[in-house]
Amino acid sequence: MALAGGVKIRTFGGFQVFVHDQPVQFEHKAQRRPLALLKALIALGGSDVKTDYLADELWPDSDGDAAEQALATTLHRLRKLLGQGDPLILRDGMLTLNRRTCWVDAWCFDEFINEAGSCKTNHSLTLRQNALRLYQGTFLPANEEEPLTDAMRKRLRGKFIQCVLRLCERWDQDKKHELSISCLQAALGLESQVELFYEQLTVNLQRLGRQSEAIGVYHQYCESLSEQDVRSPSVNMQRLYEQLQGT
Repeated sequence: MALAGGVKIRTFGGFQVFVHDQPVQFEHKAQRRPLALLKALIALGGSDVKTDYLADELWPDSDGDAAEQALATTLHRLRKLLGQGDPLILRDGMLTLNRRTCWVDAWCFDEFINEAGSCKTNHSLTLRQNALRLYQGTFLPANEEEPLTDAMRKRLRGKFIQCVLRLCERWDQDKKHELSISCLQAALGLESQVELFYEQLTVNLQRLGRQSEAIGVYHQYCESLSEQDVRSPSVNMQRLYEQLQGT
């Protein structure tokens, strides 16, 4: 749950920072480095991140002393942007984003998914639904100037895919195919290149006799392949399409 006040950071589908519920604007060139530092800190887990590592990664063309000075200056600017309440803790060469005063959607998403994985009751369904509400698109959309975010982006995307598939599997077991269809359609609106979503959506529409919609999903899938420079559909999707053509 988001904090009442404090710092709230949204990373899915873009990047937004709110301080006491007011958006922080990153419009000036001087704010780019503090923004990159904040993104890197979040992507690296936000706790006890080595400052020398951050300095080397964010200022690779500077020598050690110059990079450390640039980090110190950038950290000072970031503190000013985030305001009071000790949002950043620097101790023994380690930097931490204070979870007592800062809420990050990606971390909350992770917590929901992890808790759902260890929960054997119906509560896991609620936890996964809560996680999906937070995922509003790719984590910190790719930027070649911010390579430190790549690993987290891939990991969270993988968790999102598995979360969607687990929910749909549960709904299909309970014969709630409409819920599964709605979930898959929403998921494709966020991550349009996940073949398993197209495959499962086609199967569910076919189960309900909605053949024309299922064929439409196949064509949507083919369009996504062209965006990825993939020439031909997978064997599974081609088989499903042939089944649809034969009905």
